[in-house]
Amino acid sequence: MPRIGASTSVESRSLVDREPLGRAVSLDFKLRWPTAILGIEPYLVLGPALLVEQPHDPSDPFGAPGDPSVRVGAKAGAGFNWYLTTGVTLFGSYDLTTTGVDALNGSRTKAPATGVPTEHELLYGVRLRY
Repeated sequence: MPRIGASTSVESRSLVDREPLGRAVSLDFKLRWPTAILGIEPYLVLGPALLVEQPHDPSDPFGAPGDPSVRVGAKAGAGFNWYLTTGVTLFGSYDLTTTGVDALNGSRTKAPATGVPTEHELLYGVRLRY
């Protein structure tokens, strides 16, 4: 029987050259299917996301960050846990975070039209329990 769980995640990204510095906070709902076949547990993740971006202009001599903009969006993903033993797990996931075009700006000015920001994340590795 599939299990549903909730978790939160915070992501931080730092881009160069006039790109915004930002954080994404999401409330993730995870739907997991425990299977007995080879110990693999696939799952889906879906939830709302809040992205806060703060533009940075490297040509500014004082390095003062710009006014932050807040965007509401969504996060979706899929992944798996492969239980090799009780203490060793291989895992992999792909997540997509996207927002709408409209932003809620702290400066009350219109944000430049940069399209819909979308972030892709591929994560994999080995988890050890001890």
